[in-house]
Amino acid sequence: MKTIAKKRYNALISQDFMSLEEGYYSVEVKRIRSLEQHRKFFALVKVYMEASGRFKTVEECLQVLKICLGYSHTVEYKGQKYIVPDSISFESMDQDKFNVFFDRAVELFAADLGVSKETFLNELE
Repeated sequence: MKTIAKKRYNALISQDFMSLEEGYYSVEVKRIRSLEQHRKFFALVKVYMEASGRFKTVEECLQVLKICLGYSHTVEYKGQKYIVPDSISFESMDQDKFNVFFDRAVELFAADLGVSKETFLNELE
């Protein structure tokens, strides 16, 4: 079972927990990604893409960004090695990991454009 729980006081609350039988359970806790930050990230990618003039699409820019930041792996096929960007989907990257990815992306964008992080972030506003 997957469920969403809310931390309230010193407990995780979920309606789904009420239906469980007495006993012990293994529970994996992941902080859900912020949809607001996700949208802001893609807006930043678009601002960078347009300012840099290097990419045709946001998707192309995102794939290169993931490779540059090390969010990729190498696969071999018929003797050739290929770099494959990793997923940054909500399922594959929790909020804590996305925070690190977001900050590193902003640093890379700002440095590449020759501006401070603050200037780059203010451009979005």
